[in-house]
Amino acid sequence: MSRMIELSDEVYCELQKEASAAGTTPTEWIAAQVEAARQTGGGTAVPGRSMADALGDYIGAVSSGHTDLSERVGELFADALVEKKRAGRL
Repeated sequence: MSRMIELSDEVYCELQKEASAAGTTPTEWIAAQVEAARQTGGGTAVPGRSMADALGDYIGAVSSGHTDLSERVGELFADALVEKKRAGRL
């Protein structure tokens, strides 16, 4: 069974851009988004694509040169708290 969805021209244009950037068709891109959301329990995660990539056209981004910040967020936060306590600001 197939279904149809009506999209505004603006939304369809953005969909085409995203699909083209991923090297796929709009239909395949949507299917990949649904599958990724199903596998991760929700959200719009796309394997191999960072949040900066997803939002790059909408917000500014700065590269710090560090590639593992999101994996080490707890460690970095704890280090910052220790430093604040050492400096007497906590």
